[in-house]
Amino acid sequence: MNKLNLVSYNVHGLNLSIKRKNTLNQLKKLQCSIVFYASYGKMRGVSILIGKGTPIKVEKDIKDNTELYIMIAGSIGDMTVSVLNVFAPSEEKETFFKQILKVITSEAKGMLLMGG
Repeated sequence: MNKLNLVSYNVHGLNLSIKRKNTLNQLKKLQCSIVFYASYGKMRGVSILIGKGTPIKVEKDIKDNTELYIMIAGSIGDMTVSVLNVFAPSEEKETFFKQILKVITSEAKGMLLMGG
């Protein structure tokens, strides 16, 4: 794979089916390889969406129980990568970023792709 199309997408919930459909259609039009998805509002959290044509092999996933970050480590083709998506809280930022740094230094392998 010679090109990755990375997109960060922040949405205020996808509870309505029409909103989900419109969002997925927009992402398909962008031909995304990897989407750093974040939902904010009453229910907040992050996920990593992988495009169908992206030849990723996930070897490990790491996430916290508050769903403020998720990291997958593995490979895309012959390249070792770690993909990290974060949603930083408005309070206790120092503690959060120390935790993120610990995850990166102890778990990340190869090229780090980070969004949020």
